[in-house]
Amino acid sequence: MGDRGFIGLIPAGLMLPAILIILGLILFLPIVAVSLSSELMLLFQVAAAIMVFSWVRNVVGPGMLSYAIAGVLIYIFVFILPQFTLGLYIIWTFMGFGLFGMLFWGLTLFKLAQ
Repeated sequence: MGDRGFIGLIPAGLMLPAILIILGLILFLPIVAVSLSSELMLLFQVAAAIMVFSWVRNVVGPGMLSYAIAGVLIYIFVFILPQFTLGLYIIWTFMGFGLFGMLFWGLTLFKLAQ
């Protein structure tokens, strides 16, 4: 490794593809886990339903309209498209923690070091 640390293990031209492959695996792993385990699917569906209902209630306000809109969105995103919703949730979580910002910052530092 020498004085370059971990970055020296990956050739310069393969740094971005390696990071994108690792990021793709991180995004794909929970989707596979939810697809294989019904308990994880149920846990995700409960959490996603609560999340969608709270978002709709904050935007629309209390009332029957918020229940109707939340019901339609929960049916579509939680029961018809759970893998798509899980992928969006993971990306949203990454953005909330600032992991994409750290990724771009790391790539900038790698570019400056060369």
